[in-house]
Amino acid sequence: MIKIVSTEQCRKADAYTIKHEPISSIDLMERASSVFSNYIKKKISLQNKVLICCGQGNNGGDGLAIARILHKAGYYIEVLILKLKESGSRDYEMNLKRIENLSIPINFFEGSYDITQYGLIIDALWGSGLSRPIEGPGKDLINSINLANIQVYSVDIPSGLHADRNINSTCIEAHYCLSFEFPKKAFFLAENHKYVKDWHHESIGLNKIFIDSIKTDYFLIESNDIKRLFKKRERFGHKGSYGHACIIAGQIGMSGACILSCTAALRGGLGLLSAYVPKVVREDLQNSLPEIMILQDPNKTCLSKFNPKLKKYNQIAIGPGIGQSKKTEGFLSDFLKNINSSLIIDADAINILSKNKSLLNRIGKNCILTPHPGEFKRLVGEWRDDHEKLDLQKAFCKEYECYMILKGAYSSVCTPLGNTYFNPSGNPGMATAGSGDVLTGLLIALLAQGYSMLDTCLMGTYLHGKAGDLALEKQSHESLIASDIINYFGKSFKSLL
Repeated sequence: MIKIVSTEQCRKADAYTIKHEPISSIDLMERASSVFSNYIKKKISLQNKVLICCGQGNNGGDGLAIARILHKAGYYIEVLILKLKESGSRDYEMNLKRIENLSIPINFFEGSYDITQYGLIIDALWGSGLSRPIEGPGKDLINSINLANIQVYSVDIPSGLHADRNINSTCIEAHYCLSFEFPKKAFFLAENHKYVKDWHHESIGLNKIFIDSIKTDYFLIESNDIKRLFKKRERFGHKGSYGHACIIAGQIGMSGACILSCTAALRGGLGLLSAYVPKVVREDLQNSLPEIMILQDPNKTCLSKFNPKLKKYNQIAIGPGIGQSKKTEGFLSDFLKNINSSLIIDADAINILSKNKSLLNRIGKNCILTPHPGEFKRLVGEWRDDHEKLDLQKAFCKEYECYMILKGAYSSVCTPLGNTYFNPSGNPGMATAGSGDVLTGLLIALLAQGYSMLDTCLMGTYLHGKAGDLALEKQSHESLIASDIINYFGKSFKSLL
C-alpha cells in the first residue's frame, strides 16, 4: 500500500531527512527538481518553448532549479516570477542566484503577460503548504494560464489546491502533476479532477524509517497488494472448496440486475450459487444461468416473505433490482432480524435502509455496503465538499462497525476502524447500468471463497476495475456495458498470476 499523508506529515518527513541523512534543504530541493526534470524529459521534446511560472516560496525554488536543469539539457526556458514581496524563501533566493548568469530570460508578472507564445507551462507558483485562497495578481496569473489552452505541468501539486482540505481557492488546471514522494489526498476527489487531470508520484529519497513510522488513515492500493492477497486454486479442490453463497435480487422488470450479479458471482470463482428471487424473475434467471439453484419468494412480482432456508447461507448479497415496495421493505426488515450471515448490501437494499434508519443497527460487523454517491447521500445526507464526504464515510463505518465501498473513480474502501483505501483501477466507461450489480456478484464470490471482509473489498474493487480496463481495449468509454466487464474477469484474474 502507498501511504497518503498530510501536508504536515510531508513537512516532517522533509525535516527528518534533512537532519538524519544528513542533507541540506537546498540539496534536497535539487534532488526533487532533478526528479521532476527527468519526468519532463520523458514527456516532452526539446522543440517545446517552456515557461516556468515561479512563486517566491520553496515551490518557486523548485521551479528555478528545474529551469536551470532543463536549460542545461537543451530546452528553451523562460522564467516568469510572481513577485509579491521583496524577498522569498532562502532556498528560492539561492536558486535565483544560480540562474542569474545563465542565458535564461527572467520576467516578472505585472498584471498581464502573453502566455500564448509558449508550448508548455510548468507551474511552480505555490506548493502544498498553501493555506488560504489565492487573490490579487496570483489569481490573475492563474486565470491567464487556465485560459491559455496550453499544457500545464504542476510541481508537486497544482497551485491553489490544498492537499488535505478545500480552501475554495482559484487553482491551476494542470494537465499533469508530479507529486513528490506521496500522492495527495486531493487527487482522489471528484471535485478536483479539473485541477489534476493526470498525476504521477515519485520518490525523492525521503527517509524510509520515518516514512514507515508515519500513521495515516489513507492508502492507495497497488497491483502488488492484490497479487499478494490472491489465492491460487488447489489441484484437489472441488466446488465445495470455493463456497456456497446466496444472492437475493430482482423484482418485476428487473431480472437483468439479478442475472448480472449471479453471472459475476459464478465468473468470480464461486463454487455454488443459489438465488432467492420473486416468481417473475425465476424463468429469466434459470434460462440465462442453468448453473444456478433457485429459491422462490411466494410473491410473483417482488420480495415479500423471509424464508428460513436463507439461514443456511454463510454469505449473502442482497439488493440488486429488488425495488423499494412496502412488501420488500418488510422483507428486508425480517431478513436483518433473522440473519447472522456475512452480508453484501447494495442498491435498493441501501435505499430502504436510508428510509428506515433504525434498521442500520441490525447490519452488524460482517457487512459490506456498496453505495454509489447518490445512494450514499440518501444514507448520510449532504456534504459541503468531497473531503467532508470522506469524513462522513469514515464516521458511518465507525458508528455501524461496517465496511463500505463508495463507488466511483478511485472507489474508496473504508473499514470499521476508519482506514480508507483508494482503488486505482477502472475507467469512465464503467459508469453504466449494471456495473454495480457486477461488483456485488464478484464481492460475494470472493467472500464465500474465504477472503476476509477487507480483502474482499480490496480485491473486488481492483479486479472489477481491472476487468473494465481490459474491456476498454476492445470497447470505448461510450460503448462499454456491464456484461463486458464480466467477460474480462478471466483476464483480470490472470493478471494476478
